[in-house]
Amino acid sequence: MKCASEKGYQVYGVEVAKDCAEAIAKCFGEDSVFSGYFDENFSKWDEHPFDIISLMDVLEHLRNPADVLNKIYQLLKVSGYVLITTPDSSSFSRLVMGKHWSHFSSEHLFIFSRHNIKNLLRKCGFEVIKIMALPKYFNANYLMSKFPVGGSSFNNACIRLLRLIPKKFRYKNIPLFSGQMFILAKKPASKK
Repeated sequence: MKCASEKGYQVYGVEVAKDCAEAIAKCFGEDSVFSGYFDENFSKWDEHPFDIISLMDVLEHLRNPADVLNKIYQLLKVSGYVLITTPDSSSFSRLVMGKHWSHFSSEHLFIFSRHNIKNLLRKCGFEVIKIMALPKYFNANYLMSKFPVGGSSFNNACIRLLRLIPKKFRYKNIPLFSGQMFILAKKPASKK
């Protein structure tokens, strides 16, 4: 919201955690943030044609992603964009880590591959512009906590490698491709 606001956009946000929503409201005003789930706030947004809607690490948590994407399609202006980040089950890290992949989590109701996210977006009327791997920034201490001890031989090798990093460098954030993808899709002039 801060970046978009600095670029001159009027911004709105949804935040599930009430205390976080209150903090956002202090920065952008109470009418700019809605506390709760995205789909619970649709009725508040019907009057707003949006240029851009972003779902950053959200889609995999939703009970019905297609319903939400269909509503986003309605809320966007023609030629408006939806930006999505979500885990990519077709990523190299998922293939290497197998069942120990960190994105296999009980809070993730859906896991998308590049293929099925593209199909879902097209089914909801969007034109997919770009799908690309997205790095996340981690430090060595955090990574060591994510590799289960006694897991795969790959995990054990990673832990041994991370332990070789001198302690003074273990908190330096570095970009890693851990299996996230970025998707840019557009609402075309007419739904196909």
